[in-house]
Amino acid sequence: MTRIASLSLLTALVLSLAAPRASAQATPAEDAPTATATDETAPGSDTQLSDEQALLEEQTTVERRDDGIDPHEEENRDYFFVGALARALVLPSYPFEVGGVAFPNGYDVPVNGAVGAYFNYRRNGFNIQVEVFYQGMGWNGFLRGENDPIGETEYIESNLGVVYGWFGFSWSIPIADWFAIEIGLGLGVGGVVGDLYRTEAIDAAGSGSNWMPCPGPDGATGDRCETPIEMPGSNGRLDNTRQRGGTYQHITGANPFYFGEGGVPPIFATIDLPRVSFRFKPIRQIQIRVDTAFNGYGFSFGGSVGYGF
Repeated sequence: MTRIASLSLLTALVLSLAAPRASAQATPAEDAPTATATDETAPGSDTQLSDEQALLEEQTTVERRDDGIDPHEEENRDYFFVGALARALVLPSYPFEVGGVAFPNGYDVPVNGAVGAYFNYRRNGFNIQVEVFYQGMGWNGFLRGENDPIGETEYIESNLGVVYGWFGFSWSIPIADWFAIEIGLGLGVGGVVGDLYRTEAIDAAGSGSNWMPCPGPDGATGDRCETPIEMPGSNGRLDNTRQRGGTYQHITGANPFYFGEGGVPPIFATIDLPRVSFRFKPIRQIQIRVDTAFNGYGFSFGGSVGYGF
């Protein structure tokens, strides 16, 4: 074989060996798109980033719910409120009529106000409330006691009031986070303050109607404007040990305080059963109540505003 033929054969052999290598080297290039597709699901990809963002947004939403003013009340958590209250007390005639008191000129239903402050503790919907308030007990009118003769009719002017300490318990019926109905009861005991005056009364022409206060003792009126012989006994009481007669306390002084016939009781109690309240909480720190109660001798209506801490 000549030198040229040997070179030609050697060249052909080198080319035949080089061809498969080129083909093998081309495979990774052809597979490049596959690697790119795989990278889409690799850690740090757009898909996983979207999932992390969704989780982060969900956690952020939960945290925003408790923004410090949300009125929602959680279980097993204590809530405290202090505030001011105002109410009106309506005194119908029937509790007195049951006791035998007559109102010969009719009965004007008195409405007296009350103002005060309160402290409220609540947990799991159960309320304990303490109140201190002044309750007016004013009333003007004519009355006659049970079994008293018609000549014992008197004109009463009451400027009394009671300073109460009151304790109450109630249970909440939640309707919404911001609204609940509370049903409960309460007991209050207080000291009586103010003055009450009794004045002998006279009716027009002895008709038994159209009564008016006596301007003073007048013997010509019989037992209507009697002489003021109804004086306190040695114990200071206007009871059955004294001789009956006219009463003119604008002259002799206000009615004395004591327990018993003719006296003003120095201590007075009230029982609210039931008390129903409608509670509004626009935000966590503010509590507004509208309430009503029956207390045995009258009805109260009112409301309160409190601050929570």
